Amino acid sequence: YKIKNKKNQWGNETVLLQEFGPEVKFNAPKQGLITLNMAVIVNDYTGAENSPVAYNMLEGYSPGENYKWSVYITRNLNRFLRLSLNYSGRKPAELKTIHTGQVSVSAYF
Repeated sequence: YKIKNKKNQWGNETVLLQEFGPEVKFNAPKQGLITLNMAVIVNDYTGAENSPVAYNMLEGYSPGENYKWSVYITRNLNRFLRLSLNYSGRKPAELKTIHTGQVSVSAYF
């Protein structure tokens, strides 16, 4: 659980950010790692919503309830190769879900 209370010193904007959620890690020695996490972010914001100040104070999230989640999988294919998969998503309040994925292969020699 995280909580932040911010106030703009040169304006009227204030925000109370609350974030809570679990993170789970599964580690299989010499095979790989799986990390799962999910969080709910609740922003109680007062001020103009479409401004650079709002974006900074809200840390890129929207006022209200926001959700984020991610899955990270790394798998050792052999002594020299590792495969990594990374997926993350976020659901800002009253906006469409945003999905991001990445795949990479690393060689060790």
